[in-house]
Amino acid sequence: MRIVRSPQVGFDLGLTAPGRTALEPIIGFVVTDNGVGFTAENMKSFETLDSDYKSADGCRGVGRLLWLKAFSKVVVKSTYKGEDGTLQGRHFGSRSIER
Repeated sequence: MRIVRSPQVGFDLGLTAPGRTALEPIIGFVVTDNGVGFTAENMKSFETLDSDYKSADGCRGVGRLLWLKAFSKVVVKSTYKGEDGTLQGRHFGSRSIER
């Protein structure tokens, strides 16, 4: 995971502890995963509320709901092997949510 910070440089107003550099505000995150991707099975599970698709791995099927609560916008780009072995892709996201 990579934290994305505001590119605008702020003034150091002495609000940080001695010896600590002030950091710019966090404006997003980039998560990289080298798993199998949003295959048809994974996408179906993702679109199903309370899916038990990966319950044996400790998953509860509510990740999509957590995204909607925690973030105002989510964009997903996934590359995976299709059933015929060729590379396939999915790109989707949530609409920006007014807070």
